Amino acid sequence: MSFAIESTSSESISSLMGWISFACWLLVYTPQIYENYLYKSGEGVSVSFIVIWMIGDLANLFGAVKQHLLQTMIILSMYYTLCDLVLLLQIFHYRRYHQLKAARNVSLSVGSETGNVGVDHVASEPAEAETSPLLSRHDGSDQPENTKLSSKYLSNRVYRALKYCSQGLPSYFAVYGVILFIGLLGWSISQNPRSDPQDPKTPPPAGGSSDEVTEIWDTTAQIMGWISAFAYLSSRIPQIFKNQVTKCHGLSLLFFLVGITGNLTYVASILTVDRSPEHILINLSWLIGSGGTIFLDLIVLYQFWSYRHERADSSIIPQEDAS
Repeated sequence: MSFAIESTSSESISSLMGWISFACWLLVYTPQIYENYLYKSGEGVSVSFIVIWMIGDLANLFGAVKQHLLQTMIILSMYYTLCDLVLLLQIFHYRRYHQLKAARNVSLSVGSETGNVGVDHVASEPAEAETSPLLSRHDGSDQPENTKLSSKYLSNRVYRALKYCSQGLPSYFAVYGVILFIGLLGWSISQNPRSDPQDPKTPPPAGGSSDEVTEIWDTTAQIMGWISAFAYLSSRIPQIFKNQVTKCHGLSLLFFLVGITGNLTYVASILTVDRSPEHILINLSWLIGSGGTIFLDLIVLYQFWSYRHERADSSIIPQEDAS
């Protein structure tokens, strides 16, 4: 079963949205990988979240190979899977790192004059490291009530919250600047009449330079699409529950912002080129997967906002600087 889509002006918009989405997925993992490296911890990320997401990426990879898609699309799917593995390796590597460091501190404290006190103090660290090894929480519960309600306390809290939020602004502008650059560059190249749509070095994610694009229903590809959609949707659930415990500590806000942008532009690239029932039916699994993920990621963004004071009131320091 196949359907033909006539090239229209909307195809150019679809191609632009597709390239911006492509750029988002190219960079989406970078903020979280850097966050884990910076704080020497991956405990802010749910292992189940990454594992289930990797299942979706593997389904995408299999579908890309089965459909004989452009080589760059296959390479990109392999890149996704590699980044999933990097995140998993970070989580278990830093978990082992903190366990060894805690054990080393225990052995040192045993030989000191404050032996038992030191052991009791340090032995509590491994269990705490499982959730947030880099966090030194202080909720101010030992402060007098009148101090908590004082204007000085409130103004300091607002200042810390604003400072916390503003720290990431340069990286936000940098990442989105790169996304726009890659997206516009890829789109301009794809609109060049000299570009060969069959050239694997020219991979327009949506649209192309030909006058007609034929969509072919492939049952295997559809199965992979629905597996991928289910995996992407279900992957957010364990992360949302984990955030209730960690208060989004160790989680990159930019990671989810870029993901939302990528899914929005991806859905736009599908719907702007054609809104016929046949076209939507073929792409339904990808529309549901991306659209549903946007909704769940918005829940994560709400969690970031809801727990903003907890993060602002906590001392987050690189592990190597911690005593």
